[in-house]
Amino acid sequence: MLRIERLLSDIGITTNYKGYNYLTDALQMCLKSETGKWRVTKDIYPRVATKYGATSSRVEQNIRFAKQHSYSSRRDKLEEIAGFSLEKIPSNTEFLAMLTEHLKKID
Repeated sequence: MLRIERLLSDIGITTNYKGYNYLTDALQMCLKSETGKWRVTKDIYPRVATKYGATSSRVEQNIRFAKQHSYSSRRDKLEEIAGFSLEKIPSNTEFLAMLTEHLKKID
């Protein structure tokens, strides 16, 4: 959990963002997936929403807002994590996949 928190801090997503806790839980789910395959809209958003008494659309929206902040404020760090230049802001699914793969590498 600490490495997820450190990563989010490195990319400019702090506890001030509602998406912070949602991202923390979503990344934990992605890392724990035995198959390495997960469906963001069908699996992750609903599970995170249930935990926090929110809706799936609210979870998606808050993750998107945090991701957009990260892209605008720490794009250099995101590109370092991705390993390539980000010409446009990644989708939430791409963002989660990118962060998950980075966390697996530093494990």
